[in-house]
Amino acid sequence: MPGGLVDQGEYISKAAEREVFEETGIKAKFHSILSFREKLEYKYGQPDMYFTCLLKPETFEINIDPQEIKAAKWMKVVWG
Repeated sequence: MPGGLVDQGEYISKAAEREVFEETGIKAKFHSILSFREKLEYKYGQPDMYFTCLLKPETFEINIDPQEIKAAKWMKVVWG
């Protein structure tokens, strides 16, 4: 699952779209936040917040950046 950091001054929605594109080559539009978690002492004693977001793809061809992600593939999501 693509992931990364939010740049200073960047909205979570734009960060999610950017990270998906950088790692997979897929253009997608942010839809909503599905979940989030907070750890007060994550790495080096620093806090961390992690968001899982739902995006709608606008392109479908995967073109991974091997420096960013090891592999990517489309998977069916089962709700309920």
